[in-house]
Amino acid sequence: MAGIVKTYAQSAPSMRLAGRRYKNSDRQNGTFAHLWDQWFTQGLFEPLEKLSAPIPGYADQDAYLGFMQVDEDDPDAFCYWIGMFLRENTPVPDGYEYLDVPANKMHIAWIRGKADTGEVYACNEDVCLKALAENGLPTRAQQGKWACMERYQCPRFTTPDAENCIVLDFCFLNQ
Repeated sequence: MAGIVKTYAQSAPSMRLAGRRYKNSDRQNGTFAHLWDQWFTQGLFEPLEKLSAPIPGYADQDAYLGFMQVDEDDPDAFCYWIGMFLRENTPVPDGYEYLDVPANKMHIAWIRGKADTGEVYACNEDVCLKALAENGLPTRAQQGKWACMERYQCPRFTTPDAENCIVLDFCFLNQ
């Protein structure tokens, strides 16, 4: 069964999220999995990887991201980005969009579980928020608006351990 194995805070500098933005209407069967498949089969990460360079003060710049913008007062305003963080002001390739993310302190929960059963994805935001709060890292929405992300960091996410488990980072951005 999937569970939280680590919580911590990480300071992050201003960065540019480069990728493509999707809405709730882009979901199929309640998820964005088909879009992730599209990114991998069409090589959509490759142009971003070519632009990736070390980001001073942020060691996880090579991770793929599922970045969410939530407005609790306007569910139609929900955005789900697939992409990567780049250094701020990096020009993005044609066909991609960007979101400039200000410096912030992320509160992060590592979810460990089996990828082949999907259990690592079933551990939702509420479980992460509870674990963070229990460990002195409360995360609060500001006026009902907040951002969080799934961070697919290698090798924790891509290389299963001896029990065939991987780790998915779930991050909440705090300004």
